[in-house]
Amino acid sequence: MIGPEIGSGIGAMRTVLLASAAAALPLAGLSLAPVEAVASAVSPFVPSSEPMVLTRTLRRPLPGGITIATARSYRIHFVPEGTGFRIEGELIGVDIEAPRQFEALMAMERARPDTGMFPMRIDAQGRFLSAGERDQESFAAEAGRQAQALVPASLPAAEARDADAFIGQATANPIQTAWPEDLFRPAPGKHSNTNVMPLPGGKTGQVSIEIDAEVDSGSGLLFRLQRSVTTRLGDSTRITEETWTLTRKE
Repeated sequence: MIGPEIGSGIGAMRTVLLASAAAALPLAGLSLAPVEAVASAVSPFVPSSEPMVLTRTLRRPLPGGITIATARSYRIHFVPEGTGFRIEGELIGVDIEAPRQFEALMAMERARPDTGMFPMRIDAQGRFLSAGERDQESFAAEAGRQAQALVPASLPAAEARDADAFIGQATANPIQTAWPEDLFRPAPGKHSNTNVMPLPGGKTGQVSIEIDAEVDSGSGLLFRLQRSVTTRLGDSTRITEETWTLTRKE
């Protein structure tokens, strides 16, 4: 289990409610500019013809000092196509660590099939030509219904309105950060980028993205890539971490 237990009472229930909506929609409503792809110094790019396992692990903080970690693994296969490659794949495993209060939403996450994610296509340099679409709209709607079910009848009217507004905003904008353009052939080492984004009332926020990548020296293929996204809004700072690994299928 990751994160502290949540105490009892109306305040704690509201924390569970808001965190549940956020858990279902990582980085909802926040569109991030990607780190500019850096040309890899490793040559040539020769992806394996054997099946491999791609795993993406997402660690995200939620209100109340809670962190949820989700790892989704895919069996993938690189197929030569034109001057690049088509990546066929299927979901083979989901591992989630979260406080037991989120079991309903976590069960939904385990059952999510990632419909339409594959095939992916990359060019001869290993960069995405097009990314699979994730079926986030229906997932977002169901997440909103799950979160609404957590609203207790005893919640004060003002807090109930705040909760409804939060859920409505989150489920109306199921936006995820894009996968790195050069995920399968990243430039090894550390790279970073910082963007300023406008906020209501003329204020601004800051989003910093740091990437640390390792590649196979022989093929140039991804071995491990970690991306850390730091969001600063006023006095609030939130750090979300993503890690991708690519290993041979045993």
